[in-house]
Amino acid sequence: VNTPFDDIAPALSVKGNRLFYSSKGFKTMGGFDIFVSQRVKKTWTKPVNLQYPINTTDDDVFYQPIGNGSIGYVSRTMPQSFGENDIYRVEFNLDSLLQSTGIPLVKEQLFFNSSCQSCFPKCNKSRGDRIFTVKP
Repeated sequence: VNTPFDDIAPALSVKGNRLFYSSKGFKTMGGFDIFVSQRVKKTWTKPVNLQYPINTTDDDVFYQPIGNGSIGYVSRTMPQSFGENDIYRVEFNLDSLLQSTGIPLVKEQLFFNSSCQSCFPKCNKSRGDRIFTVKP
């Protein structure tokens, strides 16, 4: 799992069988990309790049998995961000990615907390969530 380059921000899935971390030690889209490795028996599998749209051409670090890791939180700078980075909830087909090592499919939507504006298809004003669909 470790490389001769920078490997940072490790986080485990709830069962401890999936390790998410950021690395510059493999082929990446940007500086740091987020990778996942699965524990099989007593060893870790070769890390898999989570690819676009989870990874971008920027440094992508600090993926915080929920459950098995198909849902998690990342920080990201986007045009509608309040400041440099905002926190985003992501959901994608991780099992498919791990089986095929292909591009992860975004299952639903990215959710982020900010003021509602009419340019987004769904809005829950009581919570301040804006919801949009990411097309891979």
